[in-house]
Amino acid sequence: LFANIFEDEPAIQLRLLDGLPPEVSGVCLDLAEAYAFSGKKITNWVSLLSGRLDMVYLSDAKVRDNEHLPVGSGSIPLKDFYQACIKKNLTPDIVFKMDPEQAFESLQLVHKKGLGQHQIELL
Repeated sequence: LFANIFEDEPAIQLRLLDGLPPEVSGVCLDLAEAYAFSGKKITNWVSLLSGRLDMVYLSDAKVRDNEHLPVGSGSIPLKDFYQACIKKNLTPDIVFKMDPEQAFESLQLVHKKGLGQHQIELL
């Protein structure tokens, strides 16, 4: 899997994937990193990567700060992210990229909002 870190758009991941078969390569979208370093909307990232989006590092963040916060503690438009995934019929694996206590807090919120149909792991 190719993950984003400091990129301001998913072009690098798309170039890396070009020519590689989907069954052996994919993308991991780190929402906090995309939100912190990109001027593009999270929904644009989902749309552009949708054909190869296998995993998402799910956390929240504040603008221009890639600190991985518990879901609901920052300003990432997570509802828009989930709606974009549902619209494109995507079910990427979800990994919480934060300390365990925050991850459990985030997991409870995700289930409360009815988004628990995705495979979720704690990182």
